[in-house]
Amino acid sequence: VDGGSILHQTPLSSPAEVMESRLTVEPVLATTAALRATDEDIDYLRHCLDKGENAADWEAYVLWVGTLHRSVEKATHNGLLLCVLETINTIRQRKEWGQLRQHALNAERHQTYCSQHRAVVEAITGRNAQRAAALMQQHMSTVMQNMIADPGADQDAATIEINPPQLHTDTL
Repeated sequence: VDGGSILHQTPLSSPAEVMESRLTVEPVLATTAALRATDEDIDYLRHCLDKGENAADWEAYVLWVGTLHRSVEKATHNGLLLCVLETINTIRQRKEWGQLRQHALNAERHQTYCSQHRAVVEAITGRNAQRAAALMQQHMSTVMQNMIADPGADQDAATIEINPPQLHTDTL
């Protein structure tokens, strides 16, 4: 069964339900990825991380961050988990999600997310499953707080400068 078929059988989920699901599942994915990722998986995680950190605009950032999260999923090499996450990702592709993400992002949050992504990838790369899970839990909690509890950003995400030069030195 593909994610689209499951989605048609699933009632529409609220953003809070989707974020709660991600908060439950994504730390497990990070744990499993730390244990199972191949060298190619790790290289691609680093590639996605770099692309996201160096994104020139909002659309590119969203693309590469989404790809980074899907790459963590794929690095688990667990087809059932991939199917579950595909359903969640299909819901997140809806127009309302793009608007919610856009309203919840500002320059400060962007820097926080980049630092958190880098820490998760470093834990996976170092094969530290417990740390990868804890860092992903922290990241997803931060995202959930920003999107659900405090979605109002001070700036329009489409106009945010998301590639500040200090980002690289602060996050290494």
